[in-house]
This record gives sequence, C-alpha cells and structure tokens, in this order.
Amino acid sequence: MDKRILILTLKIGGVISIAQSMQEYFEAKGYSVKLCYVEDAVNQNVYSFLFKGWYLKPIPKAIKLWSFLYNNSFVYRIAYSVLYLTKPSFTCNVLQNEIERFKPNEIIAGSFLPSFFIRHAVKNINIKCKLNAVISNFDFPKYWDKHLDNYFIPHSGLIQIGIRNGIAKNKIHVSGLPIILSLESKYARRKQLLFVGGRLGIGIKRDTILLLLKHTDYSINVVCAENLTLNEELSKIINPRLIVLGNIEAKLMTKLYRESQCVITKAGTLTVAEAAICKTPIIINYHVEGHEKKNVQYLKKHKACLFGYTNNELLDSLNVLNEQGDVYKEIVDNAYNLLKKSKNIDFSPILNRN
Repeated sequence: MDKRILILTLKIGGVISIAQSMQEYFEAKGYSVKLCYVEDAVNQNVYSFLFKGWYLKPIPKAIKLWSFLYNNSFVYRIAYSVLYLTKPSFTCNVLQNEIERFKPNEIIAGSFLPSFFIRHAVKNINIKCKLNAVISNFDFPKYWDKHLDNYFIPHSGLIQIGIRNGIAKNKIHVSGLPIILSLESKYARRKQLLFVGGRLGIGIKRDTILLLLKHTDYSINVVCAENLTLNEELSKIINPRLIVLGNIEAKLMTKLYRESQCVITKAGTLTVAEAAICKTPIIINYHVEGHEKKNVQYLKKHKACLFGYTNNELLDSLNVLNEQGDVYKEIVDNAYNLLKKSKNIDFSPILNRN
C-alpha cells in the first residue's frame, strides 16, 4: 500500500519549520510527503478576507483585533460556516486538485486555518483519507475545526482543554512538537546571550542591546530573521561582542542555543520548545496577543521561564540566572519536562494505520 501524506500549512512563523520537520519525520518512515501552502492552494480573495487582510497587518494595528478574535471564537465559526456553503472548486480549487492527483492516505493541517480548508477540500471528492491537525501552542483554542480524525498536541496539559472545547478524548494524542534540531550535538556554554524574535524579529530593541553591551560583559547574538530594518539598525553598532544574523540554518541555531547562557525571545512556541529541549534558560521579553499570551500564562504557571519585558526586568532576570543556581535549574528542568516529548515525536496513530 502506498503511504502518502499531504501537509497543508502557512508560510508564516514557526509553522513552516514544524511542517518541514513533519515532512522529514514521515519521509524517514517511508512515506511520500507533499508540502502545500494555504497562500498558494486557496482562492486569493478568500485567503485575503479570512487571514491576510488583517492578520499580517503591522503588529500594533492588529493587536486588539487578534485578542478579540482569539477570545471570541464564534467569529471563526460564522466565517467558516459560510465557507462550507461554497463550492470547494471556488474556494480551494488548487488544493482540491492536488489532493485528487496525489491521493494521500492522510492529510495534516499545520495550523488552525488549514484545518478548515482540508475538510472543505475533500468534500465531493471520492477519496478515503484521514484528516489530522497539529496544535503547536500551549493552548487548544476553540476556533479549531472540531470534525477532524486526530489532533496531535505538544504536551498532556492540553488534553482537558481540548475536551472542554468539544474534541473527543480518543481523537487527542500527545505527539510532542515537531522541531528540527541537531539534538545529538554537544556544545560548551559561553558568556553569551541569544536574542530571537521569530520570523519577523519581533520584540528586539536597539536600546536593550546597547544597554547590555554597556553594562554587562556578555557577547550577544541577535537573530533578526526576515526583519531587514532591525538587521540594518543593529549592524550599525560597532562592537566585537555583538553578532547580527539574518535567516540561519537549523544546525547553527542549535549551536547558538547550546552555547548561550540564555535565550531572550518572544513567546513563540517553536523557539521556546527548541530552547527547552537544549536546556537553555528562557527569558520572555514580548508576546503577541492571542496564542502567545496563553503561552506566557502557561510558562509562568509552570515556572518554566523568567521575564524581561523592560530593560530593568531583563537585567534582574539575568542576575537571577547568574546568582541563583536553584532558580536556573528549576526553570530549565520545568521547561524541559514540559516539552521533552518533542525529542522523540510520536505520530503512531498515523503510522499504525498505514
């Protein structure tokens, strides 16, 4: 029996890396895997209305709307109820054609928006396949499509949240978070800090970098990713202890995690998970409203990080890590225990079916 998996994801944030990690995982198990993107696979007007038109606006203008939509999932239910009344040949013709050509045994949604489109796309197609979702946050929001066959979650704490939100318990599986890291590599800790702000380099401030260069003896690595403005701004700082980076490969990212005394980051799940698995202390300096706010609440509840929303708070947290070994160990161990399943991700419900 041919083993084919189609993964539908978005081209934003850490979900791309998560989808690529799933692709590597299943290909290593002997599957043929096709990676598709919502941006290319659905009607552009529908995509702009449901997502691009507001979600990708400049951060400050979108924060209030993000928060409202996250806390009022009925908006999504209304929007997608209308979506399901349309013909898939109109809303997601490209995706439907890909499914008919590729004939997957399994389809996986890499985030909440794809979860609606995969169910809509298989409507009226004579194909037998299972529909799956991978939840990549420390929350199980109500707006996920509730009619899929399996929901894979990063840790067991989400099981009861999923059940409360209407997902049958037998559909929820703790898989860990698919991440790409050279976990077998060993590196020695150095007197250095690592700043990460996701794909858009969010939450990293020039004045914070200057303050740390002036008042501490840390070397500092800043991963600006696709934030060219931030990269240019920080590159003008002439200091041998500062290294400014753009997009980097997983192997170098692993090295930076392993060598740094802590990672200072916004509350994106992927960065938090990677740092946790590398046993690097986490300081949260920013969060986007919605799922990242939930991430902060979850990490705080489990004492798995420190905070640095202001420069003074950041300096205090660094002092705690340097001077209080018990706190250092506590937050590292707690974060690792929350996400250790990600070292050996488990998609056995899919593997056992094929």
